[in-house]
Amino acid sequence: IMDHDQVLNDLKWSLVRPQALEAVMRVRCSQGLDVQSYQGHFYRQPANPTDVYLPAIDSDKSVLAMLTLTEKLQPGSECYLQAALLFTSTEGQRRIRVHTLALPVSDNVATVFKAADLDAYTCSLSRRVSGMLPGSTLAASRETVTNSVVATLAAYRKYCAASSSAVQLILPEALKLLPLYALALLKGPALKEGAKADERALWCMSMMSLPVARMTPLLYPRLLDFHKLIEDGGVAATGGLPEGLVASCESMQAGGVYLLENGATAFIFMDKAVPPQLLQEVLGVESYEELCRTPPLFPLIPRDTPGSRELHELLTQVRIHRSSFMRLRVVRKGDAAEVAFFNGLVEDRSTAGMSYVEYLCQVHRLIQGKMTS
Repeated sequence: IMDHDQVLNDLKWSLVRPQALEAVMRVRCSQGLDVQSYQGHFYRQPANPTDVYLPAIDSDKSVLAMLTLTEKLQPGSECYLQAALLFTSTEGQRRIRVHTLALPVSDNVATVFKAADLDAYTCSLSRRVSGMLPGSTLAASRETVTNSVVATLAAYRKYCAASSSAVQLILPEALKLLPLYALALLKGPALKEGAKADERALWCMSMMSLPVARMTPLLYPRLLDFHKLIEDGGVAATGGLPEGLVASCESMQAGGVYLLENGATAFIFMDKAVPPQLLQEVLGVESYEELCRTPPLFPLIPRDTPGSRELHELLTQVRIHRSSFMRLRVVRKGDAAEVAFFNGLVEDRSTAGMSYVEYLCQVHRLIQGKMTS
């Protein structure tokens, strides 16, 4: 009953979403570049390592190509990348889709860091961890994440900010959230101590196939202030989704109502001091104590009340933005949804790991040690 709507939506989307069958993909590069490896779910023939075979691929999947430099490129020129996909459409037509990308070449390290793609970096790091987990330990995988962040930021400090004070942690503008995403990766189901085997396997499978736009919110969920949205007149009055809050308890107020979503699951959290009228409108219960006495997996039924209509309108807008029909869970004191909600507040210290400030201090110490050695 809880996931009835999601099952129907996922089944319908699986039938109507854009997809390709019997596909073969090849990535070509201009002189000086070559494809080192691919990451994702596919098949490669030993006798033909340049082609990637995909029995089926849809708009919710992606393949990552890792490039390597085979010779020095001329600064000021352009290099070219081309991905060609030969496939059969669902109508039975054999087609080819080609994407070509031209990128400027620079020998200035500062320019490279300025143009860095944080989402691509995070995707590559997540897939590297997902690929090494089956044959490695959690400690080694966690060390890989932190070492990668430290190596990148130490290189920036060495070549782009050498004159800065050693007591300051200098972050490149394009990668200023890299430590935050790294911490989220360390506190996620893949690398968290005590995580269930099926949750870890699902996380690794998702990270190896999801596109970047779906991967990022899984690492760092979005926290929305629902009661403030109501005070401002609702989704229609504000003209869209409200701005997300910092994923920390410090962003939450007594008596507040918050929606936390990661593109797969949404949680509605109500503080114990929430006004009884809002509880009645949204959940149909008279008090917070009554909510805590309700059975597990409390269903959130749409009601003909202003609060319920606003909540479901907000959830609809979030689903459209994420292109995902995420299930909604009501957080109650002492249940599994409460644990999942507070684990999603990545910047706080929890059983999953240290706080964001503590992790920044750790990264800073490791960078200082790397620079002095």
